[in-house]
Amino acid sequence: MKIWSLVLILSSSLVWGGAEESQKVTVISLDAVGTGETSISLPIYDCVGRCSQDKAWTISVPKRVLKTTKEEVEKDFLNSEFDYIKQIGDTLLFEIKERSFSGVVEKRESIFREPISGEVFKSAILNYINRDGFKNPTKKLLIDSLSTKVSGNLKLDQSARTRVLNRTYLLVPYLEKLEGEFYIIGSRKDGGYKLELKLNTILRVSLFKYDTARGFLHFGDFVGESFEIDDSDTFSYVYGINYFDSEFQEIPKKRDGEELLKENVSKSFGKAYKNALLKIRDLEDFKVFQQVEDIEGRVAYFTSSENIAIDTPLYFYNNEKEYLGWGKIYDKDRNSSTYETKLLSADEVAPETFISPYDWSGYLFGIELRKYYSSVTYFGYDYFDIDGTTLALTGKADIANFLDWKIVSEFWITASLYTGFETVSGTAIGYLLDADFEYLYGYEIGLEYRYYLFSPLYFTAGGDFGSRYSKYKIFFFNQVYKNNLGGEHYGDGYLINISHYLRPKAGVGYSFSPNLELFGEVGYTLPMFQSNSIQNSGGYELNIGTISTSEFELKDYLSFSFGFLFHYDYLNE
Repeated sequence: MKIWSLVLILSSSLVWGGAEESQKVTVISLDAVGTGETSISLPIYDCVGRCSQDKAWTISVPKRVLKTTKEEVEKDFLNSEFDYIKQIGDTLLFEIKERSFSGVVEKRESIFREPISGEVFKSAILNYINRDGFKNPTKKLLIDSLSTKVSGNLKLDQSARTRVLNRTYLLVPYLEKLEGEFYIIGSRKDGGYKLELKLNTILRVSLFKYDTARGFLHFGDFVGESFEIDDSDTFSYVYGINYFDSEFQEIPKKRDGEELLKENVSKSFGKAYKNALLKIRDLEDFKVFQQVEDIEGRVAYFTSSENIAIDTPLYFYNNEKEYLGWGKIYDKDRNSSTYETKLLSADEVAPETFISPYDWSGYLFGIELRKYYSSVTYFGYDYFDIDGTTLALTGKADIANFLDWKIVSEFWITASLYTGFETVSGTAIGYLLDADFEYLYGYEIGLEYRYYLFSPLYFTAGGDFGSRYSKYKIFFFNQVYKNNLGGEHYGDGYLINISHYLRPKAGVGYSFSPNLELFGEVGYTLPMFQSNSIQNSGGYELNIGTISTSEFELKDYLSFSFGFLFHYDYLNE
C-alpha cells in the first residue's frame, strides 16, 4: 500500500462592519508528499485462458505522477472554488485580483520525503505547521492579503486579525488504501494481447482548525474513494468475445505495467482527492454568506462579487445561522452585481439576514406514474379499448441556470423513458377476433415553463414530442388458409403499433426543498404518425390478405400522472 499526503491550509472570511468581502475559502497547499511504501505488488490475471492469477508485479510508486496529479486537481478545483495559495519550495505564493503576496516559511523535515505511516505523518505535519517558522509567516501573509478581499471601509484591528486566524483550516489527505489488478487479455482477432489495470483508492483527509490560544486542532476526517474492482471482474473476460485490435503482439511485460500504473494512479488518486475536497467544501463553516440589503414584498435584494446564475436556489439564515427557508434568483444587474430573489419558503427574512447560494447543478431526476384510457380502431371502428399505466424515469434540466439568461428563467427541458402495462378488451370486427397485451415502451422529450407563486407551490405548462412502441397479440379468421380437412383456418399473430405523437401538458408541483419535489400533471396525447405490422410468433411479418394493417389506429387520449423529482449534483460525482 502507498501513502501519499498533501497539506492544505484553508482560511475563510467574514462580513465585518458593513463591508462586503469575498466569501471564498483561502487554500494554502504545501507541496509535501509522503509515502507509506516505496512500491506496490499487483496480481496479474492471465485472461488468455480462464482468467486465473498467474503472478504479481512489484512496481515502484510513481511519485512524480502523484505530484503532477495533485497540482492538476488543485488548479482545476481549488483555484475555482477557493482563493488558492501554493507553496513553491520554501515560498508561499498568493495571487489575487492582479496582486501577488508571498512569504518564506521554514524548510520541511526530511521525514516528509520518506516512507511513513499515516499517523506518524499526521503528527509530523501537526508539529511542523505549529512551529513559529511556519505559523508566523502564514499569519502575516493572510493579514497582508486581507485588504484585497474586502470592499468598503474596513479597519484592520486586532479583532479582525483574530477572526481571520480562528477561521483558518489545515487539510491533510492520506491514502488509506491503494490496491489493483492487472489483466492480460488475448485477442481472437489477431492473436495479440492487451493489458488492463483496475485500481481501488481510499483517501482519508484529516481537517484541522486553528485556535489562537492552542494552535491547530483536529476538526474531523473525510473519506474520498475511487473504486474500479468488482468481485465479478476476475472472470468477466471468460464469456467475452475478445475480438479486438491488439496493443501488444507479445505478452505484456513489467515495464508495460509500470506505464499503465502511472496513467491509472493519476486518474484514481485525482478522483478520490476531489471527492474528499467536495465533502469538506460542503461543511457549514465553509458556506458562502451574503446579507440581504432590502426587502420588497416577497423579493429580497443583495449584492455579491461572485457570479451566481439565474434560477440558483438560496438558503436564508438568521444572525444565529438558524435556517429560515429558501428562494431562487430570478434577476440580476450585472453592472452593480445586485441580485433579486423570490422568497419561496422563507417568512422571516429581513435586511441583514444571511444568504448562502445552494450548490445547484440544474438537473432533476425522478419517477412518474401515469394513467390513461384509449383505444385501437380498425377502419374507424373500435377494435379494443385500453386501460393503461406507465412508469417513467424522468429528467429535467434548467435552461436558465446553464445559460444564465433571465429571458428563459424557469424554462426546463424534459425527457423521460417509460414502460407500462395495458389491459385490453374489445369485440370482433370482420376477420379480427380477440386481442391481448404483450409489451409497451417509449420516450418523450419536451419543454415546460414553471411559475412559482412566491411559495413552494408552482404551476407548469408545456409540451412533449414522443414515440411509443406497443405490441398486442391478436386472433384472426383468414379464408386464405385451409387445413387438410378443408376447414377454415383461425390464426394468431402480433400487431405492432409505432406511434409518434405530440402531448400538450399542464401541471402543478410543490418543492419541499431544492432537493425534493412532488408534482402532478395532465396531458393529452395526439398521435401524428403511425405505422403497423402483423407478425407471427417467430417475429416474421405476415401478409394477411384479409387484414389491412394501414387501417389500425391508436386514438388520442387524456392522461393523468404524478411523481417525485430529486436534485442531482453531477458536479459532485
